[in-house]
Amino acid sequence: MRFQGTVFKKILIVNGHGGNSSLLRVFLREILHKKRDYVVYALIEPWLAIEEVAKKVCESKVAGHACERETSMGLYLFENLIKMENVKQEAIIGSTGLTGIETPVDWQAYAIQLYLGDPRLATREKGKILVEKLVEFVADAIRRIKQDEKVPRILDDFYKKAYG
Repeated sequence: MRFQGTVFKKILIVNGHGGNSSLLRVFLREILHKKRDYVVYALIEPWLAIEEVAKKVCESKVAGHACERETSMGLYLFENLIKMENVKQEAIIGSTGLTGIETPVDWQAYAIQLYLGDPRLATREKGKILVEKLVEFVADAIRRIKQDEKVPRILDDFYKKAYG
């Protein structure tokens, strides 16, 4: 991949939205259909790396969209955009009632107020702890990817076997 004369050999996608997870996994498999001069790596669910810290720091047991964890990180990173006055209570969880059947509005039926858990428990201090731990994880991932020689070799071997 080229960008203003620079040749990239390794590309890292850092996902920040749970709704992208399945699509990113499909994308990683789909790019195998054509040999590339670069390797794509992805942190599809980077928030899993801070799960233990989040359990210690946060009070709410429900995690997800605009929950205590995400709201705390938002308060730390861009407090002026968080509208805490809109949160009146802990989230009510709903359902379409169609067990085993997926619809376009499953998430909207589940997260009735468009948030989960109890964002009222969020604080800037909790967000700082979570963000710093997440940054440590991403920085470590970048170091490991820079040093990685195995995945490019596996890809080269795959392309030789699959496409001759």
